[in-house]
Amino acid sequence: MNILFVLNSFPGLGGIETVTNALADFLGDHFKIYAFSFGGDPDVEVSSKFEKTFCCAGGSFSGNCRMYNDILRDCRIDVVINQGIYPHTTKVVFNRRRPSGIKVISVLHGMPGYEKIQFWTLPSVVNASPCRKRFRTILFKAGLFRKYNRYTGRFRRYYRKAAIKGDAVLMLTVGYIEQFVKEYGLEKYRNRISAVENPLPASCSALPVPGWDTKKNNIVYVGRLSDEKRVDVVLDVWREASRPDWHLYIVGDGPEMSALKEKAANERIGNITFAGYEKDPWKYYSEAKILLLTSRFEGFPMCLLEALKSGAVPVSYDVSAGVRSILEDGGGMLVEKDDFKEFVGAVNRLMDDEDLLRQMSVAASDKSRRYSLEAIGGQWLQLLG
Repeated sequence: MNILFVLNSFPGLGGIETVTNALADFLGDHFKIYAFSFGGDPDVEVSSKFEKTFCCAGGSFSGNCRMYNDILRDCRIDVVINQGIYPHTTKVVFNRRRPSGIKVISVLHGMPGYEKIQFWTLPSVVNASPCRKRFRTILFKAGLFRKYNRYTGRFRRYYRKAAIKGDAVLMLTVGYIEQFVKEYGLEKYRNRISAVENPLPASCSALPVPGWDTKKNNIVYVGRLSDEKRVDVVLDVWREASRPDWHLYIVGDGPEMSALKEKAANERIGNITFAGYEKDPWKYYSEAKILLLTSRFEGFPMCLLEALKSGAVPVSYDVSAGVRSILEDGGGMLVEKDDFKEFVGAVNRLMDDEDLLRQMSVAASDKSRRYSLEAIGGQWLQLLG
């Protein structure tokens, strides 16, 4: 069997790219694996299991379709895996001149309805004048904000196409299935929608779980420093819960870095290190006892899986079914969304009770086996038949 992954960007360092490499590492032992993308960073390494990767950066729609269709024929592709179900990539995947008889599996790497949140984070929306923002709010409440309707309507159209024209649509957790069906009016196609969770990367799956004696009194945040991640709330939590013998590490980079450093300095928040971007943050995971996540929304955050594997106990707001599925039943501490007092209390409780923290650390690393490449890869083998 020959499989073609279709991605918006590849190679790259994002979550979808990382998961695709992990799946290629596993599936490449069973099938021939190819990738087709619309851009990417050529300096980033890809899995050695890829037979070949193709990129059509900057091409026209018709040119992209011709290249895609030629790859399907020349590489004798049996299954296309449409990673992300982006409108512009899905339009090419289901172009009218594509060869027939090729199975298409589309994977939503996020939460249903995410585009409704994402719209309000677009630069053209965020940077609008106060007057224009007020006017847009009035239009939105009246259902007349055409730019919003066009943006979200495009996602709806192609999510529906993936379910109606394709063979299967995968969510990242079963909790998203009903949400996806209702959000996009797909009752008739419910039998095509299922769930397979994302795996840990092969390199992470193979690592031994750090012993408790190697752990330090460290709390860690790992991820992009951007508005939707609300790392400022991490700092607020640390301001309330910090101890002289504990340390907070902020691992990552992004547009909020300067503002966060300024906040820490102005509010005299001590025992904190901004580590910047780390290609391999395992050192920080392995030495940490607690991980914090305070995002506005998350689909299926890899940082939680990596924390579980390392035995760092995650504390997160309950912002999605994806976060819930990872942290329930021994995965960490789930806090009601935006309940800051409860969040601080959860962190204090863990720092004050080492026996509890150690027990939860063991439970977290045990649960990480559920997300091993072997476990998730086996589900993919069943799906592919």
